[in-house]
Amino acid sequence: MAESRAPAQAISKKLRVPFEEENISLPNHIPEIGGLTISNPPTQAEVQALRDRCEELADDVRALATLVHALRGALVAVGVVKGGA
Repeated sequence: MAESRAPAQAISKKLRVPFEEENISLPNHIPEIGGLTISNPPTQAEVQALRDRCEELADDVRALATLVHALRGALVAVGVVKGGA
C-alpha cells in the first residue's frame, strides 16, 4: 500500500503541498442539484435555480480540469510519468 502512495508523496514534497490521503473526500452525489424541487410544469424560479447550480458545477469542473493539467505537468516534471508538460 505504501508503494502506491509513493508517487503522490514525491509530488507533494516537490510542490511543497502536504500529502494527507485522509483529507480526500468525494461524495457520490450532488445534493445541491438532486435536492432541487421541480414541479410539473417547472416554474421559472425552479429552472433558474437548476441553471445556477449547473453553472456552479461547470465552474467546479473547469477548476478540476485546470488542477489535473497542473498535476500532470508536475508529474512529468518530477519524472513520475512520461510525456510533454
